[in-house]
Amino acid sequence: MKYLLGGVLFIASFFVGRIIAAKYVEKVDFLRQYRSFLSFAKGEIGFFRRKIGEIVDAYKTDKSDAFAKYISQYPNLSERNSEEKAVKDFFTKVKDVDSETIRSLVEYEMARTDEKIIVADKNAGQNGSLAKKLCPLFGVALFLMVM
Repeated sequence: MKYLLGGVLFIASFFVGRIIAAKYVEKVDFLRQYRSFLSFAKGEIGFFRRKIGEIVDAYKTDKSDAFAKYISQYPNLSERNSEEKAVKDFFTKVKDVDSETIRSLVEYEMARTDEKIIVADKNAGQNGSLAKKLCPLFGVALFLMVM
């Protein structure tokens, strides 16, 4: 019975490490999709002088990624993490301004997002890898404690 419990603890800790690593990758993917949206928005503003609501509607019809699902809630966006809070803050800033102001805000946000992607990618590589290695090690420690 002890071996079974120890084995279950090891397997559970292994999967916890994988889940933690996946969260880091999801963060990078979300930021890259946000950057893609900003590029799309910049083009739409430059060619069509659209407002942000029209840009969101056009993007939602073109894409089906996690970011498109998130902004499908526009204007009632949630704030589950710091990335979503930053996106919501951006949409709050550009809600009722002219297209030239939106364009300058988009360019600024693109630069900020590029920096965030670099940091998040580095963290995903380091911390995600660390979680995948340390969680099973923790599982081995639990296994030995059960024995």
